[in-house]
Amino acid sequence: MFSNFRILLTLVTSLIFVSCQREASFHPDQPETDWAIPSPVVGNLTGTILDENGIPAGGVIVSVGTKHYSTDATGMFRINNAQLDKKTSLITAEKQGYFKSYRVFSATSNTNYVRIQLTKKTLAGSINSANGGSVASSSGAIVTLDPNGVVNAQTGTAYSGKVKVYCSYIDPSLDNISYAVPGSFLAKDRNNKQALLTSYGMVAVELESEAGEKLQIASGKKAGLVTPIPQDRITSAPAKISMWYVDEKTGVWQEEGSASLENDHYMGEVKHFSFWNCDISGPVVSLSLTLQSSDGSPLAYQDVVIKADSTRSPGFGGTAYGISDSLGNINGPVPANVPLVLVIYDNCGAVRFSYPINALSNSTDLGIVVIPASNQAFFRLKGRIVDCNGQVVANGYISCFYDHIHRESRTDANGNFSLFIPLSCSGSAGNLLLTAVNPGLSVLGSETSLAVTTPTTEAGDIVACGGSSGMFIKYTVDGETIDRAVTEEELFSIATGAYTNSWGNSLGLAYTTTVYSSQRNPDYFFSISFGHNTLEPGTYQLETLITDKYPGTKLVQPVKIDVNEFAQRPGQYYTGHVTGQFKDSADLSQTHHFDLSFRIKWQ
Repeated sequence: MFSNFRILLTLVTSLIFVSCQREASFHPDQPETDWAIPSPVVGNLTGTILDENGIPAGGVIVSVGTKHYSTDATGMFRINNAQLDKKTSLITAEKQGYFKSYRVFSATSNTNYVRIQLTKKTLAGSINSANGGSVASSSGAIVTLDPNGVVNAQTGTAYSGKVKVYCSYIDPSLDNISYAVPGSFLAKDRNNKQALLTSYGMVAVELESEAGEKLQIASGKKAGLVTPIPQDRITSAPAKISMWYVDEKTGVWQEEGSASLENDHYMGEVKHFSFWNCDISGPVVSLSLTLQSSDGSPLAYQDVVIKADSTRSPGFGGTAYGISDSLGNINGPVPANVPLVLVIYDNCGAVRFSYPINALSNSTDLGIVVIPASNQAFFRLKGRIVDCNGQVVANGYISCFYDHIHRESRTDANGNFSLFIPLSCSGSAGNLLLTAVNPGLSVLGSETSLAVTTPTTEAGDIVACGGSSGMFIKYTVDGETIDRAVTEEELFSIATGAYTNSWGNSLGLAYTTTVYSSQRNPDYFFSISFGHNTLEPGTYQLETLITDKYPGTKLVQPVKIDVNEFAQRPGQYYTGHVTGQFKDSADLSQTHHFDLSFRIKWQ
């Protein structure tokens, strides 16, 4: 999968490149660069949201389509069975005090990983709407408003008063640009053709009234925007450059207008505010590959970069960024018709591999790319799963949590597992947490902490014994019972996010947890939710209940739910039990009795 900003990234880079490039042309009526044609896929999505300082940010609302989730204290989120797209999947991230962030990436049907760095909303100053004027940010970006040139964004009516101008500069030359760029570098030009951008400076701007209402530029008016150019790009900056804004519906940059070079900055005019970008553009082509260790283990969740090779290509210098999925796959758009170089970095930003790729004009599959397991940027985790009697567990799996990322690896016929994992950048190799699972007997072992050693961490025998890995939903309504085991392939989920409900947060709670089957089934569907202030086991008030037979209910309060297990990260379980009464919204004259128990894994 390719991570939004990191739009594609080919992950390929190994010094040992054992496969041949395979080319396949698209049909003329479906050009490979037309990323707007939907290509739906259902996959899992996980990732980390960072604040402006690169620190994991909790309480960020992450949205995919109509679904909304919240990051935990480590900045992590996970969305199972998400409706994604193989070409351009869009997710957004929102937190008070920050600009809304966008990420566009090419998804797979496996578990996709993204990383987003939020942009802090910085108040540059205020402008009197009647008089107009200019404000400058600390980075040198300047916003100029015409007199009487602002309206209420929601109603379109003229606004009179002070205009608060929030303005933040995004430096495209920084190492973290693949996380911080809004959307990705995928764009659509004025001729409706897909393109890949090379940025000479980005600015985020929002206008607000003194009361916090969103404002926009009035119809028929324009605003001036000065965008600083990074020092390392001034000499190559063209005299005139196209301007691009983020389409909030797609996350893709859209060309609109141009800016002129003035010393170390660009000057342009815009008709509306959001994220603006000064860029040169070039054509794109699709690239895919699978990244593996020399022992056949997939290199999951690895950052990669693919860019024009400056030593062989003095022209367009487009760059694509991406992160491999749970099976080491990556696909997406890269610069077309220019020699390329593929680079893989370790988790600390150091280059570990680079590989030249000839210019591509057609869709290309690089096949399997092998990274030596001896490389110092990674370590190999090896071990074996055994049961309570010391017998090997074939087709079991190890659940591994390391450096804020959850990974899983299946065992072979001899119970062996192997994972190839990038080292942490925390200053030390650190520890990882392991849990062995025997799905055949619905058994899991205790969580084991293991110190990381390089180049290989030998886990030895990890025992799957003592606990239950089984998942189930059981509920009874008026004596009628539905009791089902839940497999990992079924569409059941638990989501914990910022507290919301239809009547507002009158209870002052911080979180809402919802247990639900994420696809309606005429014979089996349910959903419950409860609010809470901690992420620990406890007794909480149930707030909603829906079943296949009763799609609308009114709980007879108080109804208390006992949560006995509260997952803190992927691989752990939620367990709960609740008994109470409700009335059918379609017939409030009758009271129904219910009893519900569940155990679901945060996958």
